[in-house]
Amino acid sequence: MSPRIERSVTSHAIPESGGFRPAPDLAQEVLAYFFVEGAPTTSRRRIVPDGSIDLIFNLGSGRGLHGTHREAEAAIVGVATAAFDVVRPPAAPVFGVVLSPGACRAVLGVNARELRNRVVGLEEVLGPIARVTLDRLRGARDVAGMVAVADATLRRTRGRSVPSVVTQALQAIRSPGGGQSLRSLQEHLGLSERKLQRLFDEHVGVSPKTLSRIARFEAARARLLAGGSSAAEVAADLGYADQAHMIREFRDFAGETPGRYRSVRQHRPGFRALDSLSDSFNPTDLTPR
Repeated sequence: MSPRIERSVTSHAIPESGGFRPAPDLAQEVLAYFFVEGAPTTSRRRIVPDGSIDLIFNLGSGRGLHGTHREAEAAIVGVATAAFDVVRPPAAPVFGVVLSPGACRAVLGVNARELRNRVVGLEEVLGPIARVTLDRLRGARDVAGMVAVADATLRRTRGRSVPSVVTQALQAIRSPGGGQSLRSLQEHLGLSERKLQRLFDEHVGVSPKTLSRIARFEAARARLLAGGSSAAEVAADLGYADQAHMIREFRDFAGETPGRYRSVRQHRPGFRALDSLSDSFNPTDLTPR
């Protein structure tokens, strides 16, 4: 039987996102927490790439199904490079942690590339602390209590900081009006292409170029869902070669065309718990030149 959770109003809430803020000292490593109440019927959600890694805690007996792979009670969903569907049984509440891009090694102590496009049991990585955290989350009276449990766990697991060069590279990729080439970014950071790639493999899980593509896709989908612009206008404004280029990127990352994506999402609010949290990504052209 699923636990009853009081959705209390707390200072942690992020307006209109469905997410909750971590403690200030964890802001570099954690984008947000989220809580999804169990639906009365089986639900299917399409998750699109956003550069983050999620920690999933199943608070009831039901667990999500990723294709043919069922989640552990506490699971890591690695950084994704393509859309995937998650099917959840009825009455299956979930508490989740959205790690910031680049925070994998700092929080989990593993190479982010090893988790790419994979769902792994959290206990395999963190050991007994995963079970202790899950039990404490299940015993929390409200979302504020869950946030406190998650904060405490992440303070225990957090090790070394994210390297400053990785942070700088991520900021360049995500900064408004970026436009920096991959080569100029490497020169600015004083790194070779191979060294930057190794750092991204370890801490982010995807290459700088792939993250840049995801960032532009995120900006494009936010513009399309906001309305007021045609697909052709969005493609031109965000630096796609043409509308066909943007359509190919949407097929890669969302599994459908921009038009289909906008139509489905506009009629299914809350299709993903944290839609607005990733809209801070902005396009930066990091193609080699």
